[in-house]
Amino acid sequence: MSTSYRRLRILCAALGMAAVLIWPPVPLRAGTLSLSVGPLLIEFTTGSGETANQRVTVKNSGTDRERIILQPIDWRNGVDGSFKMERLGTEDTSSLTQFLRISATDVTLAPGESRDLALTLDLPSSFSNVPGVYWGGYNVRAVSAGESSGSFGAAANILVLNTIGKPKTHVKLVQLHVTPVGHDGAAIDARFVNDAVGYVRPTVRVLVSQGPRIVHDESEGTGTVFPGGTRLFTKNLSGLPPGDYDLELTIDYGGSTLIDGTTKFSIR
Repeated sequence: MSTSYRRLRILCAALGMAAVLIWPPVPLRAGTLSLSVGPLLIEFTTGSGETANQRVTVKNSGTDRERIILQPIDWRNGVDGSFKMERLGTEDTSSLTQFLRISATDVTLAPGESRDLALTLDLPSSFSNVPGVYWGGYNVRAVSAGESSGSFGAAANILVLNTIGKPKTHVKLVQLHVTPVGHDGAAIDARFVNDAVGYVRPTVRVLVSQGPRIVHDESEGTGTVFPGGTRLFTKNLSGLPPGDYDLELTIDYGGSTLIDGTTKFSIR
């Protein structure tokens, strides 16, 4: 996974449910090329027959002239939360990309020069008004000036989500398992499914106790989970003395309830 993708995953996992724009632009580097793009994530609430706009800034943060190329993409997050770029059409009716426009897809910038681009979401009146979420975006690459668009360089992704109405959100815990590891460790594996029509960004809390004593209490974001998507949550614990333990795993998906699962395990 590239540096830009790791940064993007960390940023997305940290976001709450409110509309968010990641800012300031995040610099990405590959060799002598350096590219800044912002915002990386744009969230709209645009209905059918409506238009929404957002300014996007690309900057040559390097010391040489660069060609900045923007290419429309489909995308989603994998079962482990990692970002996966896809070919157009992969997300079928969930894809928003065909309704996105950007004012320029190929610009050349001098060192230190930046350019503001206009990104527009234009939904036709025939677009469904059934509550739900749709997504799309652009891959942004920097190559040395004069090189072909197929050249590899610093890269980032502008991700766009659009929520129509107030879609129901919910997750279901379908697996919770703990495996002892060595003489003082345990591996936690949990799997949950987004079984509603809205996207969620759950936070998972792991609480481990030995009798009345709490030995581990930690919360962790899991990134965006789209409708029908599955997320695998794993956690490794260490430094556990021999004995019997209770594990409580709680999923906060931003809804009116918390999803809770419990199990027991032993370290011998």
